[in-house]
Amino acid sequence: MCSHGHNTKFDFIDDSGSLVVFLPGYKRDDNELSFLRDFIVKEKCFSFLYLPYQLVEGSKERPIRKIVMKLVEQINIFFANRKFKSCYLIGYSLGAALALDIAVDYPNKFSGLVLISVFDDRRNLLLSRGIRLARENNISPIRLIKKNKQIRTLFIHGVSDKSVAIERAVKVFDESNKKISKFIPVFGDHYFNDPYSKSLLNKNINEFLKRP
Repeated sequence: MCSHGHNTKFDFIDDSGSLVVFLPGYKRDDNELSFLRDFIVKEKCFSFLYLPYQLVEGSKERPIRKIVMKLVEQINIFFANRKFKSCYLIGYSLGAALALDIAVDYPNKFSGLVLISVFDDRRNLLLSRGIRLARENNISPIRLIKKNKQIRTLFIHGVSDKSVAIERAVKVFDESNKKISKFIPVFGDHYFNDPYSKSLLNKNINEFLKRP
């Protein structure tokens, strides 16, 4: 039987079971894809760790590598003295690129990787208010995915996504290891706001997590 408590970053259930780590998109909204967290916690009895990050500090953009290393540090601290059977990494939008960055550096830590609304190259990523990522942050998910040789990876993308065209995610998938990767286009936009697209997202991720 699962016990369930909640705070803004971690839904605790059973630290001897499995963990899902979620990296949000650029806007870092605590409610971002919260329906996904609620679904995973309710249906799977997984522990769910929400890891926000700060891309811009004051008027300066933080280097992506520093953000990645900080996230890895947080994950390692969280894992200390816990005995999770497995860990799944889910990233959304910019968080998907960061998740991929982490996964290729620590392939033995994760049982599965879910990339939601991932894009092909940060060079062409236009953030809100016309802000573009700085030159030093132009790490390409296409280059990263080629290094992913052993982590099962699920790509999910909204077919009507206007923020990140689905073709950009397909480019990343095309460079992946097809033996361990799967691409699922679903009805919906970048934010999966309507009930039907939410249910499709939940269904496909749930099926992915159920697989050993």
